[in-house]
Amino acid sequence: MRARHVTAALLFCAAGRLLASGDQPDHLVPVRRENGESGQYRRLIYKHLLVTPAQFGRMIYEPGFYEPEWAVSLYAVGQSHRITVTKSRRSIWIALAGDKDERPRYNPIRTSRKDVLISAELALAVQRAWATMLSRTRPEEDRFIFMDAPTVEFTLGSRRGEITPPRKGLTIEMFEIGEALAKLCDIPTAQRPAEEKKLIRRLASFEQKA
Repeated sequence: MRARHVTAALLFCAAGRLLASGDQPDHLVPVRRENGESGQYRRLIYKHLLVTPAQFGRMIYEPGFYEPEWAVSLYAVGQSHRITVTKSRRSIWIALAGDKDERPRYNPIRTSRKDVLISAELALAVQRAWATMLSRTRPEEDRFIFMDAPTVEFTLGSRRGEITPPRKGLTIEMFEIGEALAKLCDIPTAQRPAEEKKLIRRLASFEQKA
């Protein structure tokens, strides 16, 4: 179960030790089966943030602290290919926990949503890259446990993998690509084709490395 009361300094030091180690995995690991409050937390994320299909891939970001959770999904509606970014307006974990004297048990969860049209070429590039990386998903022999460290989940169809936290190498690169995909929703329409081409090249390079 997640611990809610961990200082930023402790997390920073723990993450620094992990990134400095030479034996962290360069692959995703199977998604944990969460129970209790942690399981309820993840169900709330899925309910409120996963509001579209994701035939071409999805990334879900759980910050681990008090920042809002968010997800980026790539999918098609008819002949149109799209990216949707959904974000909670406040931390779902904090909303679930509630304040000591607050009722009901968790506060209402409000979200925002951004949608943008993309090319089929970009959607397919993401699909290929996600499929390649997810095919390498396997358990970590000596899994590090971090309290409130960011967790990133990647999905493509029934395939799922995660990493806590994203680490140098392929996992951090995959996360940064997911961030770049989400940022497409904030780029003016006229500039988007150039950014898409950069992302397609980046995805092809990532796929080869993976």
